[in-house]
Order: sequence, then structure tokens, then C-alpha cells
Amino acid sequence: MLLRQCWAMSTDEALDLIDSDPWALLMCNGTDVPHVTAIPLLLDRSRGKLGTLVGHVARSNPQVSSINDGARVLTLFQGPRTYVSPSWYPARNMAPTMYHVMVEAEGCISLQDRETTRQSIDRLTRRYETGRAEPWTMEELPQEGIGRRLRMIVGFEVTLTSLRGKAKLGQDEPQSDALSVASKLAASGISSDRRLAAWIREKNS
Repeated sequence: MLLRQCWAMSTDEALDLIDSDPWALLMCNGTDVPHVTAIPLLLDRSRGKLGTLVGHVARSNPQVSSINDGARVLTLFQGPRTYVSPSWYPARNMAPTMYHVMVEAEGCISLQDRETTRQSIDRLTRRYETGRAEPWTMEELPQEGIGRRLRMIVGFEVTLTSLRGKAKLGQDEPQSDALSVASKLAASGISSDRRLAAWIREKNS
């Protein structure tokens, strides 16, 4: 596959991508090796110049030893992506590649107290329960059960200091080829493919 130049996304585009899919990699330096954990990080646009990410990790996670007030971390949000077959191009004369969008977000961590962590988990739960036929709420757990679980996690916030959004969407190919790829993805039964098709059409219109 060929490595090709990526488009830089605007700040709003990068924040929209984070908002649309909160699943991320949280990375920071450890004593011997880097620490990486895959977790959801909800974006709060109302706090900080670029916004604030809110999340939690298990207290037993080795990464907790590196999550201290003021620690710098890198988060990676991988948006929709797909392998692009040369058979998708009208002339079938391009090399295979990957179309993708992603955001790297850096910031500084601050730890949450237990009550703030509880509120953050409630917000996270509502985010994923909204729209379900019979949504579950934290009120369905007894207070003892909530307290026991809160003792097992560490809540934190990441005040964002920089964003780097990148998009590889056929920008160095003939427009007809990129739009042909978009048509293939738009017809897919996979929601991430259809989201990627919308990105391709927007960037190649």
C-alpha cells in the first residue's frame, strides 16, 4: 500500500469526530514502558479552550501509577476507516490503500473526587443508554453497590491543549475515483462505512 498525504482537519471537525465516537486510546509515559488503555472519553466542550475529556480507569490498571495531577497524556480517537480495493475505481488502475480519519489530542490530567466521578459515570451511562427501548439508569443500583464500584476506579479529566486531526480520503486521486469509493461505502450495511462515505463526498465536492 502507498503512504499518502493526509488532510489536516479543522478544530471543529476534530471535536465533532471525538463527540461522535468517544472510544479512544489513553497513552502516557510509564517508568519503563509507555502505558496504553482503551476506554471511552466523553468530550465536554464547555470547559477549556479546546474542551475537556472525561473518563475513568480501573484502580488495578498499571497505568494508574502514571495518572497524576498535571501529567501529560496523548489520546487517540480512530474514526471510520476502510480498506479500499483497486476494483472500486472505474479504471481499476490504482494501488490498494486505506481511507481513514483520526484525531490525536494532547492534554493535562486532573483527578476527580468520588462524587464527580459518580456524576461522570452517570453521564457516560446516559450517553450509551439513550435511545434504547428500555434504558437503564444508575438509580437501579443500590447505593452500596455504586459506592463499592466507585472505590474500584479512578476518575479523571484531561484539559486539551492540542488537537491534530488527519483525514486520508482520496485527496490525491482523481475526484471521480474518490467519489466511486464513496458510492461503494454509502451502499454498505456498516454504519462506519456510510459515515466515511459522507466524509469523502464532503472533502471531494
